[in-house]
Amino acid sequence: MFRLLEKSMQDSADNIYHILNGDVLKEYFPDEIVGRYIVMRECLVVGPTPDGDLDDFFKARAAFLHEEYSVSPEEYERNAKPELLKIATIPPGVEVNMWFEDDLFCQVNMWFACSLLCKIKPEPHVFLVRPEHQNPYQFSCVVPEHLPVLLNERISLPSKTVKGLADLWGAYQTEDRNQMEKLAKQMGNKLQFLEPAVEAHLARLPQNGKPGRPEQVITEILERNPELGFESVFRLFQSKEAIYGYGDLQVKSIYNRVKEKTKHKK
Repeated sequence: MFRLLEKSMQDSADNIYHILNGDVLKEYFPDEIVGRYIVMRECLVVGPTPDGDLDDFFKARAAFLHEEYSVSPEEYERNAKPELLKIATIPPGVEVNMWFEDDLFCQVNMWFACSLLCKIKPEPHVFLVRPEHQNPYQFSCVVPEHLPVLLNERISLPSKTVKGLADLWGAYQTEDRNQMEKLAKQMGNKLQFLEPAVEAHLARLPQNGKPGRPEQVITEILERNPELGFESVFRLFQSKEAIYGYGDLQVKSIYNRVKEKTKHKK
């Protein structure tokens, strides 16, 4: 009897997948949430995201992360790529819970995940688990004991919505601004966080010879407080532009670019 119950619980766990937004969430994910875990170890919000063959996509990402953040190709092959391939090979018809925050960093990764999920037939039953509304950009503010509550409050994403998010990824790849705005508006009634994320993305793109919003913000911070070091600038940027969800590596790249421009002006 006990063995039958144990097998039944294992069978149930095998049909539940959790796509987590990073290793930090995985570290304090409670054991009581059953299922298989997949960890997104990417930052698709920066760098090339070529359309087409997945192998070419992974090569482009590995090359960028090596050049930009000194991540070795071997490390990418070992840690990031296998997790992404797990999404593409999720069995048909299972339950998939996507744990993503509302910021642009998380959203772009989620759109990519949806582009893989919508190719699985029969389609999995997809749900979105978000942080508490007081902290929409931070699962880290949630105590582990409250994560099962968030799971119970998850949003069901019908196949049409998953396809829409996959299309949003495609528009992101091709830099189709109009399509991104259109798709975000179409899904905005149910997923209100999409339009702010898309607006933040479009605002960070250079226009008419002017840098994007993140660079402008960091430039303004340094103009007002030229003595500030990176850590202080990073905290100020996070307080002003949490919508981007940038980590220290992403902000440091912009900070270095601004400092270099300032140096050449002198």
